[in-house]
Parts: sequence; structure tokens; C-alpha cells
Amino acid sequence: MSHFQSYRFEDLEEKSLDERQFARKEDERSDGIAYQNKSAEFEQNPVDLMKQNLLKQGILVQDLTESNPTKCGLYFPKEIIATSLAHEWNSIYEPSAGGSLIAKEAVVKYYQDRFPLDKEFYNKDDFFLVASTSEAYSYILKSITNPHDSILIPNPGYPLLEHLARWELVETIPYESLEEIPDLVTETTKAILIVQPNNPTGKILSQEEIRLLKSIASKLNLAILIDEVFADYIAWCKSSQYNFVKSSEVPIFTLNGLSKICLLPSAKLSWIHLQAPNSMKETLKNRLEWLADTYLSVNGFAETVLPNVLDARKLIQNQLINRMKRNYGKLLEIIDGQFLQWTLPDGGWYVILETQISNDFEDDFCLSLLKKHHKSIQSGILYGIKSPNIVLVLSMIQKEEEFTEGLLSLKELILEFNNLNPK
Repeated sequence: MSHFQSYRFEDLEEKSLDERQFARKEDERSDGIAYQNKSAEFEQNPVDLMKQNLLKQGILVQDLTESNPTKCGLYFPKEIIATSLAHEWNSIYEPSAGGSLIAKEAVVKYYQDRFPLDKEFYNKDDFFLVASTSEAYSYILKSITNPHDSILIPNPGYPLLEHLARWELVETIPYESLEEIPDLVTETTKAILIVQPNNPTGKILSQEEIRLLKSIASKLNLAILIDEVFADYIAWCKSSQYNFVKSSEVPIFTLNGLSKICLLPSAKLSWIHLQAPNSMKETLKNRLEWLADTYLSVNGFAETVLPNVLDARKLIQNQLINRMKRNYGKLLEIIDGQFLQWTLPDGGWYVILETQISNDFEDDFCLSLLKKHHKSIQSGILYGIKSPNIVLVLSMIQKEEEFTEGLLSLKELILEFNNLNPK
């Protein structure tokens, strides 16, 4: 365990659960220390400024990268939630550090349904319930790193990952392929982060890549973090086979939750699945229990409805998957591949569009989209996508009529820019 030693736990490793619970008490400090909020001045992006000005004028701006399902008219059936609470809710507060038994058993069933040939692999004692995947990252980084350690994060990738590491005083090292990882690892590197399907590229690891990942982690003494929040959404894409990454030789933390599985971001319930060699598994479980017992952040209402909500997930998932299929059909119908290129992802909610417009005109393009069409879109630069041309990240979960309007606006503007700036 020496490589994954965390100074935060040095005086806690040997304490019993009873001692941990006793240690959790209300903070009664009244030392009079004043905290002063200092507002830093930032140079604001002109695209953001125009968007804010339009909104202040009461002009509706359509976000073509919208990924909040509740803003796209997708809602989990509230009757299932209401019925579950009415029949199952117990008002007695008996918190459990890793999550309630009934909730963890529901998560185990979810994985057994997904991977019926591996039913025996999933054990309730290997799951830790948390409020969000962001909190899951916080727990994991606290468990296996010290300040100024580093982790490897995918590029392209979601910018939030850097911020989550920053708050744990952990540095991030971007990597573009598994093959380059050995050259990037330092003495303080503790983990490789994989997001699959990737956000926003939608890439899923092949079996060969999984073998390479585990080999690298084993040789370099690294933990593996797998963020699989989009894993249920491959049915609208290529014929992709999603593989749960398993190993008894290296620590693997797998993250998922209700935000994407059931389109319930407000439920605030996610989880960590832990795998590790026998020599370190109990220590890592102990650390996660310490953290979970310290914060007790899991919502009891969400735990109560979890079994029925997970059982009914296909009701909302099928709506979303069918919508993405129809939207992809519109993409094929409206957009001419001669002036805009894309590839069908392995999974996820996005398609990456590459224009033939130089990225020197990125701000001009986005400002024109706002001014003329009252629509906004995120550039691939935000996610670390490298290209000499403007690359756009398009959400496939938007309402079909709005998605179609967005495509027509993009087509008109791209043709205009191509005519103004021919190559």
C-alpha cells in the first residue's frame, strides 16, 4: 500500500467503526475567525457577454450543447418516485456509511442485469454510495493521493475533471493515448482516469485497450478510475460492446449514478465500485468508509426510491435513445458531409462536428450564431480537441424540433463562412 499511502489517514487506519462514529460530532468552534470573500476580476469571453446580454433582453438562446435532460423535456416518471416514497419511506434516521443495504442491493441488481454472465462478481460490500460522481472523485483522490501528487486525465475530456483534482491539491497530466502514458508518469503519479464512453468524443475502450490499460497500471503501480456515467447509452451508436473493466491486480474504482442512468440529476445519488488486490482492498475500503461516515451525504429519499427507479430505467432510457436515433437521422438528412465532417461515436450523448473553417474565426462564428440565430454552441477547444478548423460539440438529446432548427442554423452559417473565407 505504500504507493497509495495518504497522509490524511495515517492516524485513522487502525480505528474501529465505533471509534469512527464517535469521532463524528458537531463542529462547535466559535473562534471568531473571519473569512473574507475576494472577488477576482476575469476577462470575460465576448461570446459569453453577448449571450448574457441577449438573455437580459428577454431573448431566448438555444444551447446546442445542452446536456441537462430536464431542460430537454425528458423526465423520469414522477409516479414511480411518489409511489416508492409513499410505500417504502421509513422516517427513522439510521445512516450507514457506505449506503443503505436496500440501496446497495439495488445497485448490485442493476449491474447483474447489465452483465448477466458475471452476476457473482458484483457484491454489495464493494459499493459505496455518494451524492454525486463529483463527490466520488473527491473520496477517491483523498484515499489514494497526497497534495501535489498527480493523476492522468484523458484529452479530449471534460474540463470539470481538472477542477475536481485541483480542490484536492492534485495535479493533472493530460494524455491522448494509452501508449504515451508510460512516458508521462512521474514518481508522484497515482492513477489513470478513463471516461467511457468519453465525454465528449463517445469513445469506448476495446478489449485490447483494456488489456493494455491494466498492463500499464500494473507495471507502473497506478490505480485506475473508470467514469462510466454514459455507459447505458450505446444502443443508438455503432454496434459497441461495453466491457466492465475488471482486475484483481490493480485498484480499480468505477463511478456511476442516477444523473445519467435515469435522467435524475436532482436525485443526487451515485456510487463507487471498488476492486483491489487482497493486500490493499481492506485499507481502501476503510478509507472510503471513513469519508462516507464523515460526510453522510447520501439522500435517504433517493435511497428509498432507488430499487424501483433502477428497475424502471428503461422507460426513460428508451425515450432518450430513440430521440438520439431520430436526431441522428436529421443530421444525415440536413448536413452535407462535403462541408462538415463527423463520425458516429461508440456511445454517449454527443457528436463532434468538424467544419472547414479556420479556428482563427471561432469567436466570429459563435458570435454570428448568437446574433443572427440566437443559438449557442461549445467549441471543441473547451474539451481539448486539437484541430486547425472550428470543431463543434453537438448534443443529440435535444428536442427534435429544436435540434432540427439548430442544424439548419449551423448549415446556413457554415455555408456563409465558407463563402466569405474560401480555402
